[in-house]
Amino acid sequence: MTGEVDLANANAFEDELLEALHSAAPDERVARFTVDLTGVSYLGSDGIRALVRAHRAAAGMGTEWRVEPSQIVGVALRAAGLGQWTEP
Repeated sequence: MTGEVDLANANAFEDELLEALHSAAPDERVARFTVDLTGVSYLGSDGIRALVRAHRAAAGMGTEWRVEPSQIVGVALRAAGLGQWTEP
């Protein structure tokens, strides 16, 4: 993902995350899912909501979740109390 994640595209962003999570074969599980947001210049509350929903889906599948943030995304996630997603 590159650019901004805000009200205009957060639903499509969430759909892409969920599709990627569920892309494994039915009898396989995605062990670790990393969201690359290094090219994101703005993450609004709707983008954070999309990440939270996708994280819940990943947790329900037993999938480890990690976000590779740009500097601004890291700030937004820490402000939202989600900074643990950026830790290795």
